Amino acid sequence: MVILGFTLSFIFYMYSQYAPVFAEKVIGSTPVFSKTLISWYAISSLISVFITSTVVRKVHPFKVLLTYSIVAAAMLAVMVVHPTPTIARLTSIAIGFFAAGGIWQVGLTILSRYFPLEKGRVTGYYSFAAALTYFVGPIVSTFILDDTAASLVHVFVLDVAVSVLGIIVMIILAVRCFKYKFI
Repeated sequence: MVILGFTLSFIFYMYSQYAPVFAEKVIGSTPVFSKTLISWYAISSLISVFITSTVVRKVHPFKVLLTYSIVAAAMLAVMVVHPTPTIARLTSIAIGFFAAGGIWQVGLTILSRYFPLEKGRVTGYYSFAAALTYFVGPIVSTFILDDTAASLVHVFVLDVAVSVLGIIVMIILAVRCFKYKFI
């Protein structure tokens, strides 16, 4: 679960940092359009918080976590393979809704259920893993980025790879959770 603290945060951190530059350099969009991607991301993230809080009461949190992560990874992959202004806007909405809009907190809720007597400690571990995103993301991207569109595509390929890693971890955890009938 702590690994998910990192992967979930990494997805939306990298997207929010590099989506406008991706839109300008890879898609050839105007600076104004590029900046609107973050607005779409932020609006859908806010909407997701309210919707996710309702959905997670009716659907098992692992199913929500897995579904949201798959949609986010798929949209990132589509944007990498088919970069157009429309796809970039849809990806901004999807990443905001499915990756940034409360899903990290759903992971924390699941982790807290595993350790009900040590919620403070596990919250610290989970949050530390998320904080690593703000250290690792910029360092890794400096090795990838140069002044080319291809390097921005590589940053998003990395984001897709981290998304897939998170999905694999979630599947392993979900199988164990349901196998042992935990939470």
